[in-house]
Amino acid sequence: MPTCRICGSQAEHCTFVMREMMIGLRDEFSYFQCADCGCLQIVAVPADLARYYGEGVLQL
Repeated sequence: MPTCRICGSQAEHCTFVMREMMIGLRDEFSYFQCADCGCLQIVAVPADLARYYGEGVLQL
């Protein structure tokens, strides 16, 4: 179970799988909504953000 990056909760979070649709790659991404603070966040940030946002994007 992922840990919330906002409040640190490790509760049983509700999870979702969504596809990228704006640029047509249709890659799947897993998200979760924190059971405690309600923040919706991606489980794992993609390593290559430039694939989705173009060159020059800050890498996390």
